[in-house]
Amino acid sequence: MTVTVAWATTAMVFNSLTGTNYGYLNHKPDTGSFLDLLGPWPWYLPAEVALILAAWALITWPWARRSSGRGRRHSP
Repeated sequence: MTVTVAWATTAMVFNSLTGTNYGYLNHKPDTGSFLDLLGPWPWYLPAEVALILAAWALITWPWARRSSGRGRRHSP
């Protein structure tokens, strides 16, 4: 997560210096998009982070759950 935040910060600075909008970090696209449902800039950025964290937790949950139960002994 730290690497992602560092990358996003670097991309935002680069966008500001060059007038680009890589990753829609500096403003929403001119046309309608899913980002319209997440609120205005910059508030859609934390909403995106929350959605990404939730999706990551859901896709890794089965493996995390399986590995957490490996060291346990079950009583007969």
